[in-house]
Amino acid sequence: MASWTDGPEYAPAQRPDAFAAPATTPLDDAAPQVDLSAGAPSFAPASFEEPRDRVPALASLVPILDPGRDPHQPFVATSAVITAGSAWGSAHSAATVAAPNWQPGGGPAWSANQPYLSAYPPPSASNQFPAPGTPQWFGPGAEWAPPAAPVPATLTNAAKAASIGMLIVLAVGGIVTLLAPFLLAVGWALTSQVRYRRKQVRTAFAIALGVALTSGVLPILGDRGIDGVFETVGLVALLGCWVMLVTVTFLQYTALAAGERPEPN
Repeated sequence: MASWTDGPEYAPAQRPDAFAAPATTPLDDAAPQVDLSAGAPSFAPASFEEPRDRVPALASLVPILDPGRDPHQPFVATSAVITAGSAWGSAHSAATVAAPNWQPGGGPAWSANQPYLSAYPPPSASNQFPAPGTPQWFGPGAEWAPPAAPVPATLTNAAKAASIGMLIVLAVGGIVTLLAPFLLAVGWALTSQVRYRRKQVRTAFAIALGVALTSGVLPILGDRGIDGVFETVGLVALLGCWVMLVTVTFLQYTALAAGERPEPN
């Protein structure tokens, strides 16, 4: 059977015994809302009426100001020295003393309609630019010289720039056939230690690895078995190690001879 807990439509006519009177005091009635437009006319006035009392003239409303400073006269300071006397006297001094050692500028005043005269000396043969349109105009100055190479271009410096560790790995890969493919991949991982033309070195390693891996397809097509695949890939990788050994050293040597800057790590 439905009861008052199922909704207001099932509530009995009498309040159940479980309800209790609230412990708080009832709220006060809200204050009546004031109509701000009460008493205002419903329509706009048809004409303007003169005020009953006379208003003052506009000229009489201009404030009385003290005479201003003559713009043709120089400024004056309230004190010759800021630290002279006490702080109270400096802040409340009414005397006007001209700034010390101030002299009006001598000579005729310059105006905007007069030509500008530069205070710098005219160009001479030592500091004069070449004539526009001549080959000297588009070329470097007479005292310009290409910067000297920071590192001499020698085979020893080229080997150091190529990383001694990489050269050792490639040299071992050029001797041991079974390790050549793996050492060629290790050499590619060591390209971050190369100091010059790192992008070209990585491209050369990628080509060498690609050729070595592609060479393993020929034994598969010829039914030579897995031993033939390893043998062919090892021989091609061995040759690739020697080629990369020479290529990396040559790239470093040419970069040193060109005076290039080393790449950041």
